[in-house]
Amino acid sequence: MYIRKINYQNVGPLTKIDIDLPFNKDKPMPLIIVGENGSGKSLMLSSIVDAMYEIGGHAFENVTKSKVNGHYFYKLSSTKEIQLGKKYSSSYILFEFEGVNLEYLSKNGNISFVDWMKETGITTKGLKWEKENDNKKLITQGKEICQKLFVDSICCYFSPNRFSKPFWLSDNYYEVEKKEFNYSLHEKFANYLYNPITVENSYVDNISWLLDIICDSRIDVNIITSVNNQTNEKKDIFSFPSYVNQNNVKLLKIARQNVEMILNKILNKEVFLRANYRGNGLERVYLADKDNQIVLASLNLLSTGQMALFNIFLNIIRYADNIDINKSIHLADIKGIVVIDEIDLHLHSDMQFKVLPELIKLFPQVQFIITTHAPLFILGMEKFYGKGNYVIREMPNNDKIEPEEFSQFVSAFEMLKDTKQFRNEISAVKQQDGSKALIITEGPSDWIHIKNAIKKLKSSNNIDKQLKERINNLSVEFLEFYPKNSNKRVQLKLQMGDGALISMCEQFSKIQQNRKYIFIADHDKDDTIKKLDDDKQQFKSWGNNVFSFCIPIPKNRNQKDICIELYYTDNDLKRIKECDDGIRRRIYLSNEFDSNGISTELNLKCENKELCNSREKINILDGSKHKKIYIHNSDLVPENEKSRITEQTNFGLSKIDFAECIYNDIDGFKDVDCQNFIDILKKIIMIIDN
Repeated sequence: MYIRKINYQNVGPLTKIDIDLPFNKDKPMPLIIVGENGSGKSLMLSSIVDAMYEIGGHAFENVTKSKVNGHYFYKLSSTKEIQLGKKYSSSYILFEFEGVNLEYLSKNGNISFVDWMKETGITTKGLKWEKENDNKKLITQGKEICQKLFVDSICCYFSPNRFSKPFWLSDNYYEVEKKEFNYSLHEKFANYLYNPITVENSYVDNISWLLDIICDSRIDVNIITSVNNQTNEKKDIFSFPSYVNQNNVKLLKIARQNVEMILNKILNKEVFLRANYRGNGLERVYLADKDNQIVLASLNLLSTGQMALFNIFLNIIRYADNIDINKSIHLADIKGIVVIDEIDLHLHSDMQFKVLPELIKLFPQVQFIITTHAPLFILGMEKFYGKGNYVIREMPNNDKIEPEEFSQFVSAFEMLKDTKQFRNEISAVKQQDGSKALIITEGPSDWIHIKNAIKKLKSSNNIDKQLKERINNLSVEFLEFYPKNSNKRVQLKLQMGDGALISMCEQFSKIQQNRKYIFIADHDKDDTIKKLDDDKQQFKSWGNNVFSFCIPIPKNRNQKDICIELYYTDNDLKRIKECDDGIRRRIYLSNEFDSNGISTELNLKCENKELCNSREKINILDGSKHKKIYIHNSDLVPENEKSRITEQTNFGLSKIDFAECIYNDIDGFKDVDCQNFIDILKKIIMIIDN
């Protein structure tokens, strides 16, 4: 069973999502869903999982929770999920199994069946409704087909709540739902699904299954003791009983070796499964090396991240084995759908980048549908799968993107990848002057603003004399980089971000540094603030001369989400630069536009009206991707300007150009106020004096 199409209309932040799931010939390719928090990733998966439950509920008695005249839905359908201003929402999923199509639809709100088909472009013969305002959950196949889907394919979902109890956690603090009985597909439980769709707390089931694997891979032997009549020496002679099929035993041993292969990749060392004898007080299953020396006395001793990977991929094999024992022997034959929400949970960067893609690749006929926030996992997929062998979709706009376009793709990759170019770039910076602190900023324009503030405040008469002297003696330098896509001829281009700073802090603090490293991020993401700031201090000390902080909220702003440009006054931000093409450009503020992204006063519109919805938060509109500023009404453009001002002309001034105008004192930018930057400089001084 595979999913062939996903279509969402007006579901939360998902306006119009239509995805034909990727296949390479007949084999499914992994679909990776990315996007910021609140972009609809988990909402997408919820409908897929709901479809699994509805299909399973058609075929098996134990899948859905029963109630009078029906069953409880896995996913609650409500008009609350309809996008604001829309009349309806719908989630449509097309499954295919051996040439048979099976359709799932969940609809809320008012739309006729005909209009729905026109808006979605979906042609269906199995779905239909009469009343526009009916809430619908529909499945277009009967019990026999639905049951066959689960009997021949695995179908499981790993939620963000998946968890395995570590050995050190008391049972009194570990609550897990008790099963009333073990499900089975044997004759007496013919209508019960053995493999639960949602996988949680599966460690005990996995260990029980592992013991079966170990047991099946051992061979019964006859032991005959012979005695030498001359020396009275005894010798044991081993032989196989006639009932032992040695070929079957060899095949069953492959299943055990498959599990060992997964553990080898997770632990990055060669290990073998061993079973302790019952009654000796030890864990039944342990890991040993080739010399039978204990590596792990219990699988419970795996780290949280290792256990997470172990349970996911062991479950896939176990589910397939429950359907057909041969599937645990031949992993490449396992088919079905595996949905994983936040696959990077608990995983170290090495596991994200290397181990996870390698494990996924062991199952070429499994359709993986995955959400992630981890750029390194994306890059690992690129390395181990190769370009064009998997697909990334970024929500909420459903953009099909390349790894380097991932909105959360940060220079953690640039900092961690092992390339000569990277080593040369960073080494050159480090060798400039080891006595100076190195400041590394989140954005490619941030370091320009701070460097400019130091330059301007050195000659200012509006600051405290002692502070001015301290700024004059400030011994720092900056990692002077530009965006990866910059057309400027500069030495260092990086795709930076807050994730990069966090990764660099983690990596740099692992070894002793001879100089101080100061990492500075925007004050606009709660998770970043928690990781890079210290509530009790003015900054965070990571150890080994590594420090970080998020820029403080300036006195002229009353919002909590702050980027460095908001340190300037609104008037300074609106200063105009006449560019080489004759267009007068500037930074625009989101509060200059109405909720539809339009300013009739300026005769301009913002490409992304969502940025203009909030009156409480000011967003910087700099003409970059999704922040372009266009003419609203081209009829109002003067006749003598129409030859060069069109509906495609972008009036936004890039952050880099704005920063360089200030730093280089070009006309119109010479007297920009830098007083608010004193708060940042005070933090830098505190770190240097620390």
